[in-house]
Amino acid sequence: AAFHLRDAGANGLSTALAVLGILEFRMAFSFTLAPLPYVMSAELFPQEVRAMGAGVSMMSNWLANFVVCQSFPMILDGLAASAGQNAAASLVFCGYVVLTGVALLFVIKMLPETAGARLDAPKA
Repeated sequence: AAFHLRDAGANGLSTALAVLGILEFRMAFSFTLAPLPYVMSAELFPQEVRAMGAGVSMMSNWLANFVVCQSFPMILDGLAASAGQNAAASLVFCGYVVLTGVALLFVIKMLPETAGARLDAPKA
């Protein structure tokens, strides 16, 4: 929406909306998917492989961050040629929202509950 407001001449409002959107995203992400690789790796892996499992988990997290950062400009440039810069940016962000929703559903469905479990207990 901030991109469309900027085109309509509401530069101050579009800037504020963009900053608020970034803050809202950061807050929502911080309370949902962001801590999972760090918190859950200690609970999911047995003691013998916990360090290796945590390392692979964190590497996967940073690799996914790298892919998002590298793909955004390429996807944006590809879509901007046909849809325009503002519509392309909106489409890219909507795509990332959909992927985040799929990831959240996967976590809700597949991540085992560890509340009350001992760290050294066998995992099912």
